[in-house]
Amino acid sequence: MVSDKRHGDKILIIVPAQTKKGGVYNFYQNLSLNLPANYVIYYLDNEKVKTKNKFFQTYHHFNEVKKLLKHFKIKKVILNPSLNLNSVIRDSFYVLLALIYKLEVVVFWRGWNFNNLKYLKFPYKIVTFLLFYAKTSVVLYSKIGDAYRELGYKGNIKLMSTIVNDEIFNHKIKETTKEAFNLIFLSRVERYKGIYELLEAFAVLKLKYPNLRLIIAGYGDDSENVKREVETRNYKDVYISGYVTGKEKYSLLSSGDLFIFPSYSEGMPNAVLEAMAVGLPIITTRVGGLNDFFEDNVMGSFIETNNVNSIVDKVEYLMLNKETRNKMSKYNIEFAKTNFNILTVTDKFLEI
Repeated sequence: MVSDKRHGDKILIIVPAQTKKGGVYNFYQNLSLNLPANYVIYYLDNEKVKTKNKFFQTYHHFNEVKKLLKHFKIKKVILNPSLNLNSVIRDSFYVLLALIYKLEVVVFWRGWNFNNLKYLKFPYKIVTFLLFYAKTSVVLYSKIGDAYRELGYKGNIKLMSTIVNDEIFNHKIKETTKEAFNLIFLSRVERYKGIYELLEAFAVLKLKYPNLRLIIAGYGDDSENVKREVETRNYKDVYISGYVTGKEKYSLLSSGDLFIFPSYSEGMPNAVLEAMAVGLPIITTRVGGLNDFFEDNVMGSFIETNNVNSIVDKVEYLMLNKETRNKMSKYNIEFAKTNFNILTVTDKFLEI
């Protein structure tokens, strides 16, 4: 699928496929509202390819990108890999293709797992060395840039934020007299997102606070297993919403009292920024780009990774301190409006 407005020398953005529309896809959907007409977005959408064979899907997209480079006046290619094996191998070949056509290359690192740095070292570097030929590398967390330098990258490194749709600022958490206290988890439902530790923590808290509810929104490889666990262990007041988007997502967030994000590893978690935009206090692990701006005890609270007791302690503290939550809520809304709105992020993106 190609989003194309014909005008002048073009910049091609290649966006990776996602089984369910996730953070990278949504980033470019929002960004495209204000991008100049010379930006072309190509989505590696496997649902549009007739075959289910992974090799032929990859081959199809490679050929489509090649056609774009042949028939359009492209001057720059922006890639969006995550630091996993499939992604870096795939985008290494896109770098090679761009270099053959003598185009400028930008690599915008989206997901980054420090445990996967090996994929940028020998023997994988026999292929992935091509990523180091990018003129500019964009990161969502300053520590990623430092690690990339240590690996030998010599090009420009720029720090970026991700984005929230401005419509979300019309959805603020509601001051109500409701009896239930809603804890919101919105993310891909995967083990590394800390979903199982969250369920354990919820079970502990529920014994003490019967009015506590947990709302799980999102989809992922562990979705069905999480449903089974909730049913098998007979968790009360755990609601699984599945994948939500647009106004449905914003309404869900604004129905919450706290946002919980116990992930093990991230680039810049967009769900956290969206939760801030509606005014939710945030309970999160110290992951990715959050380390560059998140103010502990001002925007919410940091928790330890893979630590049930840490989740229990921080949730309980904020549950019992409404005035603190209200201060965090007001601060988060203003911070998100200033730093994550579409125009601000678009201006930064246009500089890369």
